Amino acid sequence: DIWSSNVICCFGPDRYEQPVWMGDKYYNVSDYLHPTVIQKWKNKLDRPISIRNVSESNLRWLLDVIVDSRVDFNIDGNNNSRFKANLNNMTLLNLARRNIERIMSNIIGCDVYFALNYRNSGISRFRIMRSNDNSIVSPTLESLSTGQISLFNMFATIVRYADLFDINKSIKLNDITGIVVIDEIELHLHTKLQKEVLPKLIKLFPKVQFIITTHSPLFLLGMKDTFGEDKFDIYELPEFQKIDVERFSEFGRAFEYLKQTQKYKNEVESVLNSVPKSGKPIIFTEGSTDWKHMKAAYNSLKEKPEFSDLFENVDFEFFEYEPKNSPLQVKYKLDMGKDELSSICEKLSKIPFNDRKYIFIADRDDEKTNKKMTNEGEVVKHWGNNVYSFILPVPESRRQTPNICIEHYYSDDEIKTEWSGDEDRKSKRLYIGNEFDKRGIAYDIDRTCEKKSVCGENSISIIEGSSGEKVTSLKNVDNTNFALPKSKFAELVLNREPPFDNFNFENFVEIFKIIKGIIVDEEEAQNV
Repeated sequence: DIWSSNVICCFGPDRYEQPVWMGDKYYNVSDYLHPTVIQKWKNKLDRPISIRNVSESNLRWLLDVIVDSRVDFNIDGNNNSRFKANLNNMTLLNLARRNIERIMSNIIGCDVYFALNYRNSGISRFRIMRSNDNSIVSPTLESLSTGQISLFNMFATIVRYADLFDINKSIKLNDITGIVVIDEIELHLHTKLQKEVLPKLIKLFPKVQFIITTHSPLFLLGMKDTFGEDKFDIYELPEFQKIDVERFSEFGRAFEYLKQTQKYKNEVESVLNSVPKSGKPIIFTEGSTDWKHMKAAYNSLKEKPEFSDLFENVDFEFFEYEPKNSPLQVKYKLDMGKDELSSICEKLSKIPFNDRKYIFIADRDDEKTNKKMTNEGEVVKHWGNNVYSFILPVPESRRQTPNICIEHYYSDDEIKTEWSGDEDRKSKRLYIGNEFDKRGIAYDIDRTCEKKSVCGENSISIIEGSSGEKVTSLKNVDNTNFALPKSKFAELVLNREPPFDNFNFENFVEIFKIIKGIIVDEEEAQNV
């Protein structure tokens, strides 16, 4: 009855779906053929390209490697030992064995060696031992975890395939050449194997071209730690767009999930708890550059007589913070994007008896955020308990492209202001998506943009130098990134450093009208 009325199935660790492009008629029936043992079959491949269930083949080969590395000797009539093999050759063959043991050591996490049981003892002829105390790590190859044996089989197979046509390749791993494709490389692997072990194993084969698909941000972070940023490339499919590690969409999703953990919530709450609950109204902005632009605008506008009424009887302060990875020594460090901003609004609105007003301002380049931070038909959303939010009002100059961020309050010419104060003294600036065609190319200015999805004649996206949106010369002489980071742009504007000392801030007037309305008269804010 149970069997007939229920679905009962198990998807085991060896699950595999053969790709449609991979035929099965081009290979020998046996998966362990050595040209010196079995004659090659004409027009048949002796090393299958699509690999599965190779533990037994690898084990047979491992036993060969161990046997070849052991030294035979005779005892003469005087009880003296005499070696029967060339010691130089045996040293090299032992090095081949040690290379494979090194692969296993990386996977296990301690130095190990392979040992043979006597033929009439033990549950297996082969076992894995710790080098420091000769204790047993695993009594058989099959006793390893699925992730461990999966990793070992991948990289041992690379050595085995090279070894089959040239035994010297198992002695010098850095001489092995070829192409290795690994689909879903993180399958069966826990976090440490993904981030720390996998990249180290890949690095053992510097002349092999690895082509890998993955959903694992941890693996990519490990690659960055092991190889640096310029020894491998990341392309996001299906657009085949070249990106950096932190622009990887899975990284973003994982980060969003992790931010919901109690640790992150505690971190946000600790920052909020350190902000005094009484005092001037305080303004929180989405992103650590927005408050700098607003403060620069405030400093400039309040000096002009025509705006004296705007700031009369209005006193407020900005929540001045930097991102967590900032080298600056500041009181507040927090990664605050769209979701964090609305989350903090919600948290603060549940705290009664707030004596000060909290005003949150978000960019309007995301429809989901717009709905969270405003109510339909209203300019300002009142969350309760003196918590308010609104999204950036659209200045007249941007009516045709309303999905703006804070930099769009400046003219295009101001956005493109160049700065050459960096160490390399090369001129850098922000770029706008419409400067490039859909291929990310701008012939007239000798530039190409890696992030093609933000390029095109109708794009107003701000392209900056710190988020993987590298802008380089078409000639690509030295791979210089000519895009200025948004953080540096904001700093230059705030500090009025030439040529950023004469910007027009009149588009910011509407922001301060709404702020004044919230502080002085909430109804007035709604009418702006």
